[in-house]
Amino acid sequence: MAEYNIANSIRTDKPVKRNGKYPIHLRVRVRDKEMKLSTNIETEKERWDFKKQEPKDKALLI
Repeated sequence: MAEYNIANSIRTDKPVKRNGKYPIHLRVRVRDKEMKLSTNIETEKERWDFKKQEPKDKALLI
């Protein structure tokens, strides 16, 4: 069993910014603790692939 997990996530729980974009965060989970780290990258909701949990635009891949 893995001790840690790192995943991209778009923060739709945060209000949309004035430019119409949502922030992309890294969700880091170590055992039973979770932390969300900002990447300072933003994207539109339509340009996010929710199934793969990554941006559709390859230039935004982390």
